[in-house]
Amino acid sequence: MAHLAVELQRKNFRVPLLIGSATASRVHTAVKIWPHYTNAPTVHVNDASRAVRFVSALLSDKQKPDFVKNVAAEYTKLA
Repeated sequence: MAHLAVELQRKNFRVPLLIGSATASRVHTAVKIWPHYTNAPTVHVNDASRAVRFVSALLSDKQKPDFVKNVAAEYTKLA
C-alpha cells in the first residue's frame, strides 16, 4: 500500500485513497501510507459498510474541509 501511495504521488494523482484491509490499521495508515500521498486525502476505513460515510464526506463541499482536517490531525497524533 505504501508503494501505491508513492506511485500515486509520483504520477500526480489527486483522488482520495481509501485504505481498508485486514493487514492495514489506522496506525499503519498514519505511519506508512499517509505521509507518502499528500495530493489528496488518505483515509483508513475499517470495513466496506463504513466507506459510504467517508466517501460522502469527501464528496461534500461542506463536510470535506473539516473531515480532511480531522483525519490529518488524528494521523499526525498517531504517527
